[in-house]
Amino acid sequence: MRALAALFTALVLRHAILHKGRTFLTLASVAIGVAVTVAVRLANASAVASFTGTANTVAGGTAVQIVAKGNGLPDGIVLAVRHVQGVASVSPVVSGSLTDGRSQAAYDLVGVDLLAALGMASDQSAPSIGAPGGRFSPTILWRGRIVLSESLARAFHTGLGSGITMLAGSHRVALVVGGIVPDAALPIAARNTIFCDVSTAQEALGRDGLLDRIDLVPLPGVSAKILQARLRAVLPRAAGLTTPGERADQLTKMVSAFQFNLAALAAIALLVGAYLVFNAVSMSVVQRRAEIGTARAVGTTRPTIFAIFLAEGAAVGIVGSALGLLLGRLLANGALRAVAGTFDALY
Repeated sequence: MRALAALFTALVLRHAILHKGRTFLTLASVAIGVAVTVAVRLANASAVASFTGTANTVAGGTAVQIVAKGNGLPDGIVLAVRHVQGVASVSPVVSGSLTDGRSQAAYDLVGVDLLAALGMASDQSAPSIGAPGGRFSPTILWRGRIVLSESLARAFHTGLGSGITMLAGSHRVALVVGGIVPDAALPIAARNTIFCDVSTAQEALGRDGLLDRIDLVPLPGVSAKILQARLRAVLPRAAGLTTPGERADQLTKMVSAFQFNLAALAAIALLVGAYLVFNAVSMSVVQRRAEIGTARAVGTTRPTIFAIFLAEGAAVGIVGSALGLLLGRLLANGALRAVAGTFDALY
């Protein structure tokens, strides 16, 4: 055993110390490949969880959703739906996109029943944004008022009661910050979402009288399937029925191709690192022919020489992977912001 350790020191450790630059580059190539793979996998998992979490936040305790098949649902449907047997609560939703004229960044605008969302009404279908620690203006329910996350308020350099100007297409929209919610109360992707009342969203997006969907919660004992059957009798053909679970599945399928591309790029980085390790070990074997010849001359067998170089490759892989895991955790935060930003912009 001591002889093997001495041989490993002479053939491997001594060479690694003499060629520090090559050793460092080899370890760095493995570490970077592993780090990219780890960062992408963590970012993918976190972004999808946050993405679906945003949908669940907006959906609240919804069991059934009425969605528009065309340009939108007439808001007169809400009154008809409220009278359907088995409906406990109804929450209309209008969604769209606004652009910051200075940075040209796009942000989701979600119009909901703000009274219920802030916990001022007993409506379980509305999203909950009235989190403890939030700051709200007495004029929060006035037209043109919006609710932002703390991070989004900082990005806009604004505060409670301040006005901001956004673009809906080429149309300028003047809004006033009526509430600021702690980041911890929202999923990551929802922190870039602007919340407001339905009427404010309709006016800002130029969609007066139209809704994107209506979220429903059935009474206790009424299943989603039974409620859907009753709703079909009163809904127009332009309206469809779905559930939050089905919508979450659709969202996951939408981003699966994007995730696959990221995973493929990470795998390529890992393969490049493995190839560099192979080349480095192969080159070092050629450079150490004299040492190998001496070892063979004193009785070292060929399998022993092979095992020593195999151990060298394993050592490089283990050390490089350990460094890559640490680096990957650090890179994951930046990768998550980039992936979440892409999800927000594309989907």
